[in-house]
Amino acid sequence: MRVCVPHNIENDAQGIALGYAIAREKMLRGLEAQGWVVDDREAGTAVHFCPPWIFSPVRNKRNVLYTMWEHEWIDPCSRGTLEYADAIIVPSQFCADVFRQYARCPIHVVPLGVGTDLFTYKKREIGKPFRFLWVGAPNTRKGWQLVHEVWMQSFVRTKTCELYLKSTQIGCDIMREENMILDGRFLSRSQLVDLYHSAHAFVFPTAGEGFGLTLAEAMATGLPCITTRYSGVLDFTDSQSVRYMDYDRWWTSYNFHTEVVNLKVPVARLQDVADGMEWVIKHYDEALVMAKKGSNRIHKRFTWSQAVSRLADVLGEYVEQSEHRPQVAV
Repeated sequence: MRVCVPHNIENDAQGIALGYAIAREKMLRGLEAQGWVVDDREAGTAVHFCPPWIFSPVRNKRNVLYTMWEHEWIDPCSRGTLEYADAIIVPSQFCADVFRQYARCPIHVVPLGVGTDLFTYKKREIGKPFRFLWVGAPNTRKGWQLVHEVWMQSFVRTKTCELYLKSTQIGCDIMREENMILDGRFLSRSQLVDLYHSAHAFVFPTAGEGFGLTLAEAMATGLPCITTRYSGVLDFTDSQSVRYMDYDRWWTSYNFHTEVVNLKVPVARLQDVADGMEWVIKHYDEALVMAKKGSNRIHKRFTWSQAVSRLADVLGEYVEQSEHRPQVAV
């Protein structure tokens, strides 16, 4: 099987682009291990790993877009490119439901995976200080402000607990304020695993995920996880494997390229965030049982090898059809 893969995302990109870069690298390496040729410019099928607004179809090829979305509404600039896709692959049912509102081509769900050989399970015991961990890009969607607000209201004077906020910002190092640690360094994947292993619980009040790879990685290591009952994370979590937070909807302004749009977005309830964190501390044995179920779920059903096998099945259909290369109007 042969495909060409336009280089839309830089491998050292940060934030949203980092997620695409990881997916691209893992998926392509996996296909190569199965005997695929993934850099053949003469191949009749092009596979794009990128957000919709970056997608640019290749003429005279069958164009398959692997993409994702975190909101229930796609802005006009991003949705306008979808008409040029011959097929769309997304990592969750949430994304599939969103893209079906705008795309006329077939849509397939191929979940992302976790490197379970690296993100290994660790048996934990309650300790002091009890470390809550949040990891994500420094934007409001990831919910770090909610965690910070709850911490300042309920935990900042609790000497037996600490909050570790891990993001990535150029020029930032580790800073400590009271019982909070702010870490802006770029960490390798193995260093990130060490950070997960150092924590006692993971709190992630996201306002929307295409999949939620950070949460899946935390679950794989056996961390008790608290997250919003919403979006792509529902494909690999349930009430037996994580502690859910419910949400309300609030008006929020988003700047989509040149257009400012007001949307009602889900915002985790502050009381649910606080209650979830209190519950994990007071019922840690129960939380660890839940976390073990979550880890087993990831290790059995959401590995990169399973993701690659599913992707190969989906792509194989279009590669076989690519001898009839349609002309693409750009």
